[in-house]
Amino acid sequence: MKKILPYSCLILALSSFSATAGLIFSDDFESYTSGQEIPTTNWTNVLSGNSPGAVDSATVFVQTDTTNQFGLGTSNQYVDLWDNSPPTSAPGEPNSVYLTRTGLGTALAGGVATLNMDIIEPAGTFTGRILIGIGEGVMAASDRANNINWNENPVDNSSFGGFSVDRDRLYNLNVVYNNNLTSIQYDSPDGLQTLDATSADIWLDGVLVVENITQDRTWDGGTAIDAIGFRSFSGDLQRLLVDNFSVYDEAIVVPEPSTAVLGVASLFGLLAMRRRKA
Repeated sequence: MKKILPYSCLILALSSFSATAGLIFSDDFESYTSGQEIPTTNWTNVLSGNSPGAVDSATVFVQTDTTNQFGLGTSNQYVDLWDNSPPTSAPGEPNSVYLTRTGLGTALAGGVATLNMDIIEPAGTFTGRILIGIGEGVMAASDRANNINWNENPVDNSSFGGFSVDRDRLYNLNVVYNNNLTSIQYDSPDGLQTLDATSADIWLDGVLVVENITQDRTWDGGTAIDAIGFRSFSGDLQRLLVDNFSVYDEAIVVPEPSTAVLGVASLFGLLAMRRRKA
């Protein structure tokens, strides 16, 4: 009698790699026109622009990955967050770029969120920082909190949450937030992970690089998470490239696409082996 791996087991295993459970928002930037500003179709607040005739600019543009930086082919699209506006810019010219999604208060009422994305900081002389995080509004002034700054230094590497990051390197980033007054536990590549109250963990390429970081403007746990996004500030030139952005209403370390594909391939290989042995 042949022994065949039940399809129910296979489906269950495959689902563990889908990482769709708890997904409340995502954008791969493929639906927009390359070379133009992102419309407010999926994002609530998109701020970019430049003064007439000025060299300095602040842009939230979608670009085509013609050099395959993200490893998804030369037709892949990503968002280019590029702030080249000085702190004392001309009237009407923004000092920052914003890319924010609000209205997530119901989905994130549990006080836990995970941001997952592919991210690159291009080579160049950058002297500011770009905020990546969660907030209660458009993430401006006092309504941003539990955020982590990508600090861009005028050297060949920068820092994110205190961890050194390289220029021109593709990272898969997971930021896990706990905005509650008590600690939580979640499954991770390292096993069961404890995350302190009103703190965050940073995972780069599946490795925990910053643990239980407390942010400036951290909430006391009494303010609901309503917004996610990016904002540049405090510098003359700041830039990040972002692709495959996702938000989850749970603490989760989403595997890199390559890891998920390998896992799926292994499962099909196991199924084939069992059928041959039967």
